[in-house]
Amino acid sequence: AAIHNWIPQDMVLALLGVNTSINALLFRLFGDTAKQSLYAGALLAQAGEFSFVLAAFGREQQIIDESNYQLAVAVIALSLLLSPLWVQLIRRHTDPL
Repeated sequence: AAIHNWIPQDMVLALLGVNTSINALLFRLFGDTAKQSLYAGALLAQAGEFSFVLAAFGREQQIIDESNYQLAVAVIALSLLLSPLWVQLIRRHTDPL
């Protein structure tokens, strides 16, 4: 499916899932346990506030159009909003402490 057919909620889940996986892999490579790595990966999974700045810069420089800018803002905002729930869900399945 083309990325334009995705809805923002799907993109947020993909963002959180992929970022969690990449971060968890890096923590694992540095010696943390699998559970600790997954939990730490979830803590770092959301798109940060700086993403708003990058999206605005991309729009100003005409790298992305207005509709993609609005989509980016929606995905960034939803990832920040849903991040605490994502971390709580991962924590329930890992119980690192």
